[in-house]
Amino acid sequence: MARRTTFVSVLLCLFIFAGCGESDDESFGAPPARIESPDPRCIADEQGRVLILHGVNVINAAKSDPQGTGGVVEADIAEISGRFGFNSARHLIFWAAIEPEPGVFDSAYLDRVEQRLDWYAKYGIRVVLDMHQDVWSPVFSSAFSIDGAPAWATITDGHKFKPRPPGEPWWIANIDTAVQIATMNFFRPERHHPELQGEYVKAWQFVVRRFKDHPAVIGYDVMNEPSFNSLGTFSDALVFAQQAQQTGDWRNPVLTAFMQKVIDGIRAIDPNGYVFVEPISVVNALSYPGDLGELNDPRQGPPRLLYAPHLYDQTADNNGVYDPKDSYVANWEQLRAADRQKLGTGMWIGEFGDGQITNVDRYFSDILSVADRQMIGWAQWSYDRGGWGVLDSDGNETPHANRVVRPYPRAVAGVPQSFGYAPETKVFTLAWAPNPTARGVTEISVPARRHYPNGWALVVDGSEVNAGRSWDAAREVLSLDLPRHVGHRVCIAHNARDCPPGA
Repeated sequence: MARRTTFVSVLLCLFIFAGCGESDDESFGAPPARIESPDPRCIADEQGRVLILHGVNVINAAKSDPQGTGGVVEADIAEISGRFGFNSARHLIFWAAIEPEPGVFDSAYLDRVEQRLDWYAKYGIRVVLDMHQDVWSPVFSSAFSIDGAPAWATITDGHKFKPRPPGEPWWIANIDTAVQIATMNFFRPERHHPELQGEYVKAWQFVVRRFKDHPAVIGYDVMNEPSFNSLGTFSDALVFAQQAQQTGDWRNPVLTAFMQKVIDGIRAIDPNGYVFVEPISVVNALSYPGDLGELNDPRQGPPRLLYAPHLYDQTADNNGVYDPKDSYVANWEQLRAADRQKLGTGMWIGEFGDGQITNVDRYFSDILSVADRQMIGWAQWSYDRGGWGVLDSDGNETPHANRVVRPYPRAVAGVPQSFGYAPETKVFTLAWAPNPTARGVTEISVPARRHYPNGWALVVDGSEVNAGRSWDAAREVLSLDLPRHVGHRVCIAHNARDCPPGA
């Protein structure tokens, strides 16, 4: 994650001047041949059910840990599912840890990753492996020991990195000349270092070859928040933005070509895993269209590509206050939905979150309502204790827990048409169209102890029913085995009369 206030404000001033998700099955087992998704914009599990991924990033502390784990133990992962009802995690991995020397790949590091993947599988959690970087390389950070590219892939053409003044946000280092040059030397093969992208692809292939059949792994996030330096220098990025505003063409051929190269490399090893692609980092904070052009998934069958932008309101960051009248979240939804339509892919919010801002209840509600309307999953930043997550430094829940733990469709044996949860009334609704090829049952996470301590009502296709044996109280999961040849509507509320007409 890259936080942006001063830097984003500078960018903003200069720029002005010049559906669907995944499903969950508790017992994964050896993955059989997947049934294709009923819609290429959706993620499907091995039974052909559509999955909606709710989860967390695991974890920021791994960036500062030479072992690359951040101290995550089995009990932490067990809580992701058991205590909070999440069915997924975005798990950080690092090029610097994977390939510490050119062509030398660290199996011991992947052993540690695999240990955690085994825990995820044990507790029914799907994992997106995220190749993380923030300021390109730990060479440029005194805080992060393995976050990003290895030292040998950090070529600055003789420029020396100048640490930022004390108290300044660490992410502003992205505008340092050495950081810009090192990033450009990676993204732009014409700068005489084409081998760097080739090694990055090999690093991904090393990971994919090891984990493509792991029951927890559902996909791969190509690169966290690719830098604006894929466009060139800071000045080049400003020129690009000015021209794009005039022409309406925001496509970044350099970043698009890089993403395609990694997609092709992954597909040479794994034809089935989902590949998640991100726009440049400033798109996550500013109201601009995404910059990825057309991408091709070379697998046989429908594409399995997901657009994975992040959502951080830089105005709220700057001011420490979220103003619901601010248009950022609404603009983000409109722009990212348009990006997704152009790409023809599904979408997933790879990061969102915040710390100490006022009106944070409304902020989270607005973000999660966007996800529900778009029928997409998300991963909150992050699961570190004492950070922005759901646990404080003592392991007690923060107020964020009640904000992000909410009813959602874990797995739908049909094609979702709409779903949503209103935290004010605690009414959840879900509608889906038939998908006769799907197997298994529809699973809905219902955090009853948290949101319905006095009980809840279930309405299916307009009639109140007794959940009975369909309810797993320990897991807080409702399983509905309904006819597949027709669609269905479900409502969960304190009382059946609270359900809207037609629910």
